Amino acid sequence: MTQETMQMLPEWMPQDAILLAWPHSQSDWAPILTEVQRTYCDIIAQVTRFEPVVLLVPEDATEYASLPSELRSHCLLVPCPTNDTWCRDYGPLALQSPSGARGIVDFTFNAWGGKFGATLDNQVVRHLVADKLFAPEVAYIDALDLTFEGGALECNGEGLLLTTKSCIEDPHRNAHLYESPHIYKELLARLGLTDYCSLEVAPLPGDDTDGHIDTIARFVDPNTIIYVSPSDPAAQSFAALTQLERQLQELARQRPALRLIALPDVGDYPSRYEADCLIPATYANSLLVNGALLLPIYGRSTDSEAQRILQQALPHLEVVPIDCSILVEQHGSLHCISMQIPQGFLNPSLLDTITR
Repeated sequence: MTQETMQMLPEWMPQDAILLAWPHSQSDWAPILTEVQRTYCDIIAQVTRFEPVVLLVPEDATEYASLPSELRSHCLLVPCPTNDTWCRDYGPLALQSPSGARGIVDFTFNAWGGKFGATLDNQVVRHLVADKLFAPEVAYIDALDLTFEGGALECNGEGLLLTTKSCIEDPHRNAHLYESPHIYKELLARLGLTDYCSLEVAPLPGDDTDGHIDTIARFVDPNTIIYVSPSDPAAQSFAALTQLERQLQELARQRPALRLIALPDVGDYPSRYEADCLIPATYANSLLVNGALLLPIYGRSTDSEAQRILQQALPHLEVVPIDCSILVEQHGSLHCISMQIPQGFLNPSLLDTITR
């Protein structure tokens, strides 16, 4: 990497804030809006123990009237129209060079291959740039000729991208770059990365994203991957997770410094609202914040085991469990609804307005 090249920052770098989008009545959350807004309040309360929240809200203030004033004081409320709340996939990806030059990449977002409406979500980064959310020296990097989602992209901070073939090579995202060597070359170039590992793993039951990496395997430092292990032979996900584990073990053989941390599989997790529908509840879909790892839990016996494993493996972090069982009703979880804003990227004049 040359001195001038900016590279995608990993999630464990110091952060200015966490970006969230408030669930509103015009989104798919409408039938369970009260319950999901209550969960968002729980999440905001935990995040703001460690850092501020930048919260995208509708223009109509009645839509977020249930957000308590004590939480609002720790948030920067940004009016911004959205289709939905999956900030991980349409939010800004942060890049930085060794000399400190910074930029945000804006890929096209087409709702995982055109499955849902995404016109508003696809404009969020440009909206935030126009509103001067970012520091003046942070460059806007137009990558709208490519379609990618943040939840499909994990990096180790040392040039390696971890992803899945089912997302990156999906012709409904980038038909003009369907031949895989070309698409990876383009992706690495835009993110300033030098190498990649693209896993061939079937998506978990109910995964609308076609198999985002953040549902199954995550870097938590340059040499540690937490992943969902095939711990429940009766689960429909068992074959896919066995395949995942085998490929990660092969990656670890190629990179002896790599440490793999196996998390239990939640197992088959039926929706409370959709008949005969399994939804992708996993512990890998956690969120790193300053000094902590926020762990989604789902009211299963495996919740405490996952927390114990992570606290033992990451003693320098506080592992904070948050009930996210309502989030997976829309087929995502804690990491999917959030995007970190690394330190030095948020406009200082806005950061100063938030109670910390």
